[in-house]
Amino acid sequence: MAPEAVGSRSFVAWLLESRTAGACSWVLAAIFFLLAQLVAGAAWTRPYSWASHNISDLGATSCGPWQGGGRWVCSPWHEVMNIGFVITGVLVVLGVVLRWRCDRALAGPAGVCVLLAGVAYVVAGFAPADKHENVHVVLAALPLFLFGNVGLGACSGTPFTLEFCSSSDSLLMGVVGLVAMILFFGSHYLGLGQGGIERVVVWPLLVVLVAVALHDLRRGT
Repeated sequence: MAPEAVGSRSFVAWLLESRTAGACSWVLAAIFFLLAQLVAGAAWTRPYSWASHNISDLGATSCGPWQGGGRWVCSPWHEVMNIGFVITGVLVVLGVVLRWRCDRALAGPAGVCVLLAGVAYVVAGFAPADKHENVHVVLAALPLFLFGNVGLGACSGTPFTLEFCSSSDSLLMGVVGLVAMILFFGSHYLGLGQGGIERVVVWPLLVVLVAVALHDLRRGT
């Protein structure tokens, strides 16, 4: 076998057996998601509010009052947000795939839930809420809200720590996200605003993924 082929196989094996590559994917996912919101929001002529506006408003392709009234939505750089959704989702999924063999928690329900949440990010990017509202809600927002936080709860049932996540921390974050989801759909925003409570739903998964990734990168695994 040629030396180049051996080197390629070794690199692929390293990717599939090392937490490092997956950890980097998760950190980059959170960074891209945050940067996409900051960049797209900065382009609004009418100020974008992280409290009053939904995350999906940043990906809206048209301008006007949302659903005939309420908040005004106009995102000139909507492509940035929609590309950000896709990149975030791909990186979340890639992190799961790369860590699947070396992180036992990801081989169970927790891994499936995180994988589905990553796919939901991708769908959100390809189906902006103003153009494909039903697809965006049913195949993007709901799966992301639900599976992202259920995955953290499923992880908490594993009999070990510091692989995918620690039991107590992930359970707490998952519960926070699920409670926030119920409040969001019930229009109870606890003073945070519609966009604020939505972010409490969405961010727990990314926060835990980044925490786990940074722990692994410090260990050098």
